[in-house]
Amino acid sequence: MLSRAEIERILREGADFSDMDLSYTDLSGLDLRGAVFTGTTLTCVSFKGSILKGVNFEEAFLGEADFEGCEIFQVNFERASLQRANLRRTRIRGCNFKYAFLGVCDLSESVLIDSNFSRSQGEEASFFKGILENIDFSEAYLKGANFSKAILKNINFKGADLRKALMKDASFLNISDEGISFYGRKPWSGKSDSKGWSEYESDVID
Repeated sequence: MLSRAEIERILREGADFSDMDLSYTDLSGLDLRGAVFTGTTLTCVSFKGSILKGVNFEEAFLGEADFEGCEIFQVNFERASLQRANLRRTRIRGCNFKYAFLGVCDLSESVLIDSNFSRSQGEEASFFKGILENIDFSEAYLKGANFSKAILKNINFKGADLRKALMKDASFLNISDEGISFYGRKPWSGKSDSKGWSEYESDVID
């Protein structure tokens, strides 16, 4: 594990952490603008309080990483693995999550704007009470994802898999859904019905 002094030295000398194993390292409270973490292993790393602008996490492993409360701006997570990562109460703008793995990732109470989640894998990810605007989820795998009580505006769900997704008390505006996989009646018009699961159950077979 690199020491704090070694981390700060690398940041001064170009901020390139590519292909390193930084598992369990404390990266909280750092200025990480423009840092490169391509292919880096970052298991259980804390980024709390860090400046995350223009960071490149392409193909990084971020399992159970902690971003809670962070401002995440123009960050590249393409093909990164964020399984069980904590992104609660984050503000995400202009980011790329294309092909990212977001299984059981917690994005509840977060604000997501102008970002690309196309072809991402977000089974059972949580967007509970989130605000999502101008988000591309085209061809994303979001089976069992939780959008309950979320606000969704200008969302592209074309070709996405939303089977068993939870939409209770969510609100919707301008949803694109051509080719979507979804159990039962789509609740895009106004608020979704707050009735139980059986209201949306269908005969679609997994």
